[in-house]
Amino acid sequence: MEQLFVANQITSGKLISAIFMLLMMSLAGTSASLANEAAPDSAAQRPNILLIMADDLGVETLGTYGGESYQTPALDDLAAQGMRFEQGHATPLCSPSRVMLLTGKDGWRNYSHFGYLDPAQPTFAQALAAVGYRTFAAGKWQLVSNKYQDLEGMTPAAAGFQDYALWQIAAREGETDRYWGPTITGPQGPVPHRESEYGPELFSAALAKFIRESAASGQPFLAYYPMVLPHRPFSGTPGQRDGDRQQRFSAMIEAMDSIVGQLREVLEESGVADNTLLLFVGDNGTDRKITSRRNGQELRGGKALTLQSSTHVPFIAWWPGTIAPGSSRDELVYLADILPTLLELGGAALPADIDGRSLLPLLRNEGSDEWRDSLFMHYDPRWSDNEPARYVFDAQWKLYEDGRFFNLQQDPLEQTPLALAELDANGAAAQKRLQQHLELAGGSLSGVLSPQSEYRRERDLRRSLIAISVLLVLGFWYFMRRSRRA
Repeated sequence: MEQLFVANQITSGKLISAIFMLLMMSLAGTSASLANEAAPDSAAQRPNILLIMADDLGVETLGTYGGESYQTPALDDLAAQGMRFEQGHATPLCSPSRVMLLTGKDGWRNYSHFGYLDPAQPTFAQALAAVGYRTFAAGKWQLVSNKYQDLEGMTPAAAGFQDYALWQIAAREGETDRYWGPTITGPQGPVPHRESEYGPELFSAALAKFIRESAASGQPFLAYYPMVLPHRPFSGTPGQRDGDRQQRFSAMIEAMDSIVGQLREVLEESGVADNTLLLFVGDNGTDRKITSRRNGQELRGGKALTLQSSTHVPFIAWWPGTIAPGSSRDELVYLADILPTLLELGGAALPADIDGRSLLPLLRNEGSDEWRDSLFMHYDPRWSDNEPARYVFDAQWKLYEDGRFFNLQQDPLEQTPLALAELDANGAAAQKRLQQHLELAGGSLSGVLSPQSEYRRERDLRRSLIAISVLLVLGFWYFMRRSRRA
């Protein structure tokens, strides 16, 4: 009996121990499960990003900014359901803007050649890929080289894009127009398609495919779409290839708008819209050959100049459930702000020496008491005959490094610099504030000639030598002919 009692004690002890162990394992499993569900930095919960940048698009082209010349229902609704930045800015020209966008830095830090980005520069795609994002780019790539200089700049793969379908801007043998039957390259080489196909539709189809595949995978994604629309040539669209320049441009604006709407629908249909930030921006002002109407006034495009129409671009954010519909912000924002925004969103570390600031507090409609009150622009294009300049501005005032000072509300075309001695108290205070900002700005203008200027000089010299040679040959021939007759 005593042995049976001892045996029962041992059995009961083991049973109690087993029950205790099972209970502890269950609690541990539950805790781990809850911890996993609550983990804010898990890859599946990190927001997706769709960044769209139109090519040569000032604010006057969109209805949501008061534009009256074109039909842009998709972008107008995007702003109505999201946030419109009233003072969004790029640089005056495409290449400096693309370098700024990808790196978050002002041009004096890392812009050295047109169509080029130093491969050593860190980009937002590299940072997001490193923390688990799927990365993809489609559209126009303008960072490897240009047709006047032998450069080896940033390739899409080196920039951090694991996959891409891009039209390369650098002129190489065999390239075709960006719109009709474009030469599109991916990681494995040329992307096959029919010569009659429309480039923007090919790019948007590739993006839609990437978004759907990423949504199915559950992995966060970055989709970057540097559009070719509505940059010249103004060749129209599949729906309208005839008409004058203005009519073809109008059709291209409407095609651009439609594509943005289609990509938004893909996000919604894929079930990822509520966890996706969609940003739409422009890379510089509208082409100077285009005139548009905004708020009752005719406005000529300002691309490559230093007017506000050169840098004032659409800046729209949409993120259902996070951004309040119909919201707008008056803060000065620019393309350098996009890198820190995306990296904070994805949980990636910020590179050193960036000039931009994260837009997330503004997108979440939080306070902005310490936001910048003026923007510095270092514009050293090194392209064509575009004049370089350095200046600081806000919504009303603008001060150039050479001392010219303008009231933009009274003189938007900057035709008459203000006499500093005649400024009222408000003007004098603004001039002093902008001067202080300008003195703190880094860098200086390079004085480097455009490669086109050097090319043109060499071309003109060659043509002159050829002309002289032809004249000498003709003169010699004429002299010999006269000698024989004599």
